[in-house]
Amino acid sequence: MDKSSIEWTEATCRSCRVMLTTENRVEPGRLLCKKCKNKRMRLAYIPKGPPGRRGWLVPTRDGDKKQARRRINYLVEQGLIPRPDDLPCMDCADEIFSKQSRHEYDHARGYDSENQLYVEPVCARCHRQRGEAHCVN
Repeated sequence: MDKSSIEWTEATCRSCRVMLTTENRVEPGRLLCKKCKNKRMRLAYIPKGPPGRRGWLVPTRDGDKKQARRRINYLVEQGLIPRPDDLPCMDCADEIFSKQSRHEYDHARGYDSENQLYVEPVCARCHRQRGEAHCVN
């Protein structure tokens, strides 16, 4: 046999031992059929979590009001905590269905990193009064 002639051998898939043709081969030189490669890729797939803000992954910062508010808004968007309008006011017990005033979440314990997720639902009027009382002290 001279070295100039190429001798073709029939290749088979490493996984399923099916004969490889030009139609079912992934790429030349690879000994995998398309079906086995797809199966391998499906097994290696890692599903992503629910869509959300990447800011949630940032470590908490003490006293950061913006970050604390974003975290609460994210929890409401994802449905992990109810909307504040669906809850009665903690101070004046303004009913849910009266809809006379808008309800908001108040960071009652402050914006420290350990208290960023502690909030109380209050109506806008009581929230303003809490803010004024906090500023006076």
